[in-house]
Amino acid sequence: MVSTRRAPLEVALHMNATDEIVVTSEVDPVQAVMDLTVGDGGGVVYETVGGNDQLLSQCMSMARRGGDVCIIGSFTQPQQIPTELGMQRELSLRWSNSYSSFNGIGEAQTALDLMGRGLLDVSDMVTHHYGIDDINEAFVVADDKRASGAIKVVITP
Repeated sequence: MVSTRRAPLEVALHMNATDEIVVTSEVDPVQAVMDLTVGDGGGVVYETVGGNDQLLSQCMSMARRGGDVCIIGSFTQPQQIPTELGMQRELSLRWSNSYSSFNGIGEAQTALDLMGRGLLDVSDMVTHHYGIDDINEAFVVADDKRASGAIKVVITP
């Protein structure tokens, strides 16, 4: 798993959501992924951030020959797609709407059901709790996760 912030990566590692972490402020993320995969790259690379950085190109550079790049993040700026890299590595780009469903049940509902049944523990991801009276502060904290250290902010009525 690759991120700019170490704390959420450590939580993902603790939750067994990943086997390895790469902090982009500490190393070149493409080189780190190549080192971890002994030069092969990832079979499937997920882009989950979006935003305005050229992350699609970076993800394609991390993928192995014949690999898939799954785009989930919502970009706010047009992305440059290195077509020559896609052709050389025979990459497949797959676009995914993160609000989909399976058998007519939304993914969010599936996740809530798993949590409710005790089969999915996300307690490590919830770093900040606020009551409804402190909703303004909760939004400030959620808006600047780098400064606040927040991963997920929960507001309880």
